[in-house]
Amino acid sequence: MVFDDIAHQVVHLCIHSLFSTSTLLSSKTSRSDADLFLIKHLLILREQIGAFDIEFVRPETEINFSKVVDRFREFSPGAIFSPTALRKVAQLPVVVENMFDAKEELEGKLRIAINSFTKSTAEEISLVIVGKTGLEEEIREAAGKFRESAEKILPSIQQKAEEYIGDSRTTDILVNAVMV
Repeated sequence: MVFDDIAHQVVHLCIHSLFSTSTLLSSKTSRSDADLFLIKHLLILREQIGAFDIEFVRPETEINFSKVVDRFREFSPGAIFSPTALRKVAQLPVVVENMFDAKEELEGKLRIAINSFTKSTAEEISLVIVGKTGLEEEIREAAGKFRESAEKILPSIQQKAEEYIGDSRTTDILVNAVMV
């Protein structure tokens, strides 16, 4: 059980480190490079922890004092230490049991990274149609520019994703998500 807790903490810290590195990369390279870096390394982490037979669920117990301060504000300064006030305040802390699953956390963060990549890439492609008023001629022109933008950007995204991830099936899934 102790090793499972340590394993969960290691996975959590790895995920946090990858997101921090991705944020740093996005300021030095492109958003798509940072997202692809993150996706690649989250996939590697998922593959690595799948090989271990660890219990992924880690219980965590905490006491929630969030309502105590609000309750103190309800009383006048002289009444804070009255027996009634102290009884009401003492009843407020709540014991909360949280179950943390390293595998679920990893899958959730992977979804976030994929959604970020898909959204930022789709926004890059669709920049040519932003702000169009709706006149028929303008719509035709914007549709043509959109097609050109997609035809230009998607192959480079496909190539970049293949370079980062190295798995054509995963790359195809990412590019298809952008196209949808």
